[in-house]
Amino acid sequence: MEHVWSLLCSKAIIDQQTKMVSLIEALDAIEVSGQFPEVDPNNPPNIGPVSIQIVSFWYRSAIDKPETGKYRVKLIGPNERSYGPKKNEIEVEVNLINHPASHAILGVPALPYVGLGTYYFEVEKKSEGESSWSPAARLPLLVREPAKKD
Repeated sequence: MEHVWSLLCSKAIIDQQTKMVSLIEALDAIEVSGQFPEVDPNNPPNIGPVSIQIVSFWYRSAIDKPETGKYRVKLIGPNERSYGPKKNEIEVEVNLINHPASHAILGVPALPYVGLGTYYFEVEKKSEGESSWSPAARLPLLVREPAKKD
């Protein structure tokens, strides 16, 4: 199973007839405002709800050979610690049995807030029969305060 691309966006729509994907508002940053109390990195509050989707495009390693695999996403905070379900990851099945390529969409309803800075969504893949995960993409998301108005 090969990784073509992954992207953060506000919304993705897959046309059921053509299987083409439309990406709405590609994201590289979000703004948060308000008071930011001291954060306990062991029990961070969530920013949310947020409208973030991780969209990935996968294809067969050999175009004429059906296969399956998995990918997972780890969230790494600006403090370099992992956060999220099971402390750090979500696994998603990729089925390339009936079609040589596939788009996958993973929704992110909230982010654990551990401070302003760059958070990373690390995408890793594992094809059927492989024992270890390999890196596929590292998607940055800057969490910042809104710009000051003059």
